[in-house]
Amino acid sequence: MHLRDLKQYLTELEANNNRPWFIMNKPRYDILREEFLQVVTDL
Repeated sequence: MHLRDLKQYLTELEANNNRPWFIMNKPRYDILREEFLQVVTDL
């Protein structure tokens, strides 16, 4: 998992917390979510 990518995504989400932005970035969200869940599962 790339924590830098996750931090960047969350920073952008904070600045653009609206549905159109989220829809445009949904593929990115899906990738980061899967990576995060894998890290948590491995713990």
